[in-house]
Amino acid sequence: MHKFRKFLILFIASAVIFSLQREVTASDINLPKVSINPNSHLLYSFKRLFEKSFLFTKFTNQSKADYYRDLTLTRMSELKNVVDGNLLGEVEQSAQRFSYQVGVLSDFLAANGTSVVDKKSKNIEILNELKDPLIKLRDKHKYDSSYWMLIQHSIDSIDLNLQKLK
Repeated sequence: MHKFRKFLILFIASAVIFSLQREVTASDINLPKVSINPNSHLLYSFKRLFEKSFLFTKFTNQSKADYYRDLTLTRMSELKNVVDGNLLGEVEQSAQRFSYQVGVLSDFLAANGTSVVDKKSKNIEILNELKDPLIKLRDKHKYDSSYWMLIQHSIDSIDLNLQKLK
């Protein structure tokens, strides 16, 4: 019972720390500063678990849309950190997580169009703005290398998901 209490306190403390992340300017858009990156496997797993459980605290479509947007920007920041840190073993999963989150955001906006109409245009603008930093990240790798193609896939997924929102 004592170990469970320590684990619970640690989990709550880490949840508070994750919720207090600040935004910093990166490229042309504001990306959240990420303290735990995908290369910290155990901590990153807890972070993702916390993010998934935090979704249940969002009751309105407006707050869910904002949360999905924030997660998309977080995934972009993680991908940027992975590429800038030359963590080649993490590029594939980070690019996949980013593309997935772009899909979740656009699917949610498309499915709830009338209740999040004011969020839709702002998120379209944000997704379009994410393409330039992705191109810069992509071009850090040799043309037609697997890493170049992974990041290009993320750019393509933005384009495909923007079609859903038109």
